[in-house]
Amino acid sequence: MGSSRLRSAWPLCLASLLCVAACAAFLSAPLAWDDHGTITLNHALARPIPAKALLTQDYYRFSSEQSWRPLATASYLAMIRAFGKSPLAMRGVHLALHLANGLLAALLLEALGLPAAAAFWGAALFLVHPAHVETLFCVSFNEEILCALGLLVMLWAHLRGRAAVAAAGFAAALLAKETGVVGLPLAAACDLLAARDGIRRKASAYAAYAATLAAYLWAHFGPLAGPGGIGEAYALVPTERALYAAQSLATAARVFVLPIRL
Repeated sequence: MGSSRLRSAWPLCLASLLCVAACAAFLSAPLAWDDHGTITLNHALARPIPAKALLTQDYYRFSSEQSWRPLATASYLAMIRAFGKSPLAMRGVHLALHLANGLLAALLLEALGLPAAAAFWGAALFLVHPAHVETLFCVSFNEEILCALGLLVMLWAHLRGRAAVAAAGFAAALLAKETGVVGLPLAAACDLLAARDGIRRKASAYAAYAATLAAYLWAHFGPLAGPGGIGEAYALVPTERALYAAQSLATAARVFVLPIRL
């Protein structure tokens, strides 16, 4: 970074300190909510699990997941090997990833054409937004942080013309959580906002993303499809799914604009 950019980075630095200070209050609190089933009471994670097991149906026998999210599960395995099931250590890793996402957000905003000062202010707001509190508190919600990391890498690399890096980020987002699929329309939105190269000029990049998505969908709904028993119990007709999706989007929009009652 140049000296002027470093001077402009003070909002992001301050927001990082505020974020760490706020999270310090609960970093060592006992694991809670979904952590009990996924980590605390999941004794299978304490045994050595070969990496190839993440790519077979065995995944559903030790992960306590009903959907294929191998990157998130691999992160639990790595943290448990390194720190045991220490809430402080595991949440500390998530906090570090969240801070990294803040920096990536600043780089992305700059790549979209914003001045450095505006980019750092935007990233600072991202870091301290209350919507992240639940994700940082519940260790098993790290799939959200990892998905965001992959998407931010994808979008930044896409705008910089690095299609291979962008495709890798897209793949990481998908392997963390299926909502990473939004990377494809977000890339198109970034091209429209940046108003540089048209979408047609990046056809090869979009082809790489489409191939990445196709491979993921084939694996996720083919050889690595989740168990049907529990999923069928929660099956909804398409109209109900559409209604719940609309309600969720409305709630998300409200929370980001007015983060109350979280």
